[in-house]
Amino acid sequence: MQNMNMLEKPNKMWVWTRGDDHSMELPNPFELKDWLEHFLYIHNIVNVPEVTALFLFGGCQRFDLGAIKSTFQKFGILQIQRVSPDHFHIILEAFLPDIDNLGIGENPFRETDDRYQKLLIQNLNSLYLGFFGRFRGFNLNELLVCNAAEIFLQTNGNFEGMNEFLKLWMKGANPRLRLLSISQADVLIFEEILKGVTIHRVIPANEDIFHGNMLYSRRDNAERQAVNIRRFDGTTGTVITHPTVFYFLSWNS
Repeated sequence: MQNMNMLEKPNKMWVWTRGDDHSMELPNPFELKDWLEHFLYIHNIVNVPEVTALFLFGGCQRFDLGAIKSTFQKFGILQIQRVSPDHFHIILEAFLPDIDNLGIGENPFRETDDRYQKLLIQNLNSLYLGFFGRFRGFNLNELLVCNAAEIFLQTNGNFEGMNEFLKLWMKGANPRLRLLSISQADVLIFEEILKGVTIHRVIPANEDIFHGNMLYSRRDNAERQAVNIRRFDGTTGTVITHPTVFYFLSWNS
């Protein structure tokens, strides 16, 4: 409907039950914002930013971003997928700096597009790159300029430069980083990742590894390898590998 371009009150609503092919058309009594508040109420959701996400997919350019922002004022993460570089930039211009957590399905930018660098330097709490292992174009150079506190990368390729990243972190790179998670295609070689890196402590196999309130590695996992390293200022970093997953946990004060 035309009035949906501005996310105004829909004229009608449809109700159907699971397993029933028939629906009932009724006059719509609520604005979209009222529907959102109604669903949150019936599901007893109080802390909205922790449990909700706003998804913008290809074709979302037909909606007014100002109307979206005013209708859905609180959400935990903005997820963007399958949009053009130009519209991706417009979305970020509309929502930054009011978002703390951002997810990107696929990289819309070419290697030489400076808008990609402008995205990476944002002071985000968390940045999710790739859904179902599709993200390309995030390597060591991009990691070193990324200013997010938590970075989650899923790629169907391989991340080159884990060893060099650890050495640069020990010298002071990525000071805001608390968590780095990389899921890649090939099995990781622990010895190559730590080549030339001074190990402060080898974490025993019978020790759970927590970071904050999150359990990142259970004890007695035969495929897990984990060590602690130290940055020049004394900050501890934990390196964990599972067959194709790399975790780096920084114990910043």
